[in-house]
Amino acid sequence: MTAQVGISCMLLVGALLFARSLQSLARVDTGFNPQNVLLVYLHVSPATPDGVDRVRLFGRVSERFATIPGVRSIAMSSESLLSGNTWTESVNVRGMPFQRGMDRESVFLVVSPGFFGTMAIPITRGRDFTAEDDEKAPKVAVVNEAMAHFYFGEADPLGRTFQVENSSFPLPLTVVGLVQNSKYRSLKEPSPRIIYLPALQTPGALEGANFEIRTVGNPPRMADLLWNVARSESPYLRFGGFGTQERLVDATIAQDRMLAELFWLHWVIGSNPSVLGLIRTHRLSYRSPYRRDRSAYGSWRTPPRCGLHDPQELDVASVGRRSRWNCCDAAIDAVGDEPFVRRAPSRRLTLLATPVILVAIGAAATYLPARRATKVDPMVALRYE
Repeated sequence: MTAQVGISCMLLVGALLFARSLQSLARVDTGFNPQNVLLVYLHVSPATPDGVDRVRLFGRVSERFATIPGVRSIAMSSESLLSGNTWTESVNVRGMPFQRGMDRESVFLVVSPGFFGTMAIPITRGRDFTAEDDEKAPKVAVVNEAMAHFYFGEADPLGRTFQVENSSFPLPLTVVGLVQNSKYRSLKEPSPRIIYLPALQTPGALEGANFEIRTVGNPPRMADLLWNVARSESPYLRFGGFGTQERLVDATIAQDRMLAELFWLHWVIGSNPSVLGLIRTHRLSYRSPYRRDRSAYGSWRTPPRCGLHDPQELDVASVGRRSRWNCCDAAIDAVGDEPFVRRAPSRRLTLLATPVILVAIGAAATYLPARRATKVDPMVALRYE
């Protein structure tokens, strides 16, 4: 029984720790609002014109989407947030010395005007992209706080320039806006350094388009309607799928949720034999001839050290004896849980709650047969066998 309780305790520790980690991840600030955001991916056939013409085609589709009832706002991007796809490039800033081996890569995301408003990413300084930021205008970019702090320190990033180590960017880019940090790869990772580029100035990055559509009602119900509208705009468009931003957020913690559920399931399965074993053990002890005969003669005095005089004392002594064993089990389990405590000192309360729960379960499993034994009729006990 001690081994079974010990195993149950270790499983309960794992279940509680995973549950608490999952709860903490669910409260992580993503930096944007994922609710009621439908994601629709469209790509084009090889016969579609390349470059800016393709971007303008996606722009016309966005304008058609915006006229549909139930659509609050719409934007377009090369990748969806938390989709797992990442485009990174090394960045150089004039006058900033770099040591060999230093990480100079930033995440690049091509977006349309209105992306920050649709995703509820606050712009703290500067401006958003506009329709005037096209292929003929000066090359501009919007950066997040992590990128601005890493490359420019505490200085104002607006108006500063940087160079991308890629032949596709022969000219330096000028920072025109600063936005708050947001999660990009996973909820468990800090916000990376992100550089947002206007779609009309980076047409080569848009082989397909991810449309972020903030809706009033249930987002998935509008997917078919949106696809019909896009298909009527151009026969070259192809439907690549749809989803919701909330599902992408949940997908980043799907593995943690699965492990938490598995630990809880194993604990429930593993704790049942312990509880049933405790009940069975005490039920057999109260069915023994010693208990039965003394019950029949009205003598509740067990061995002298117990000193029982009435049925009510039988409950207290039985539960107390089993509780002492449970406390010994809890002490042994606490020694096994010490590595978890050292690795996660902030979770001591969770770890201390584990033996308390098991002691309570053991006391309840002991109390039931003890309570039943006190209600045995003496005449029934004498007639037994």
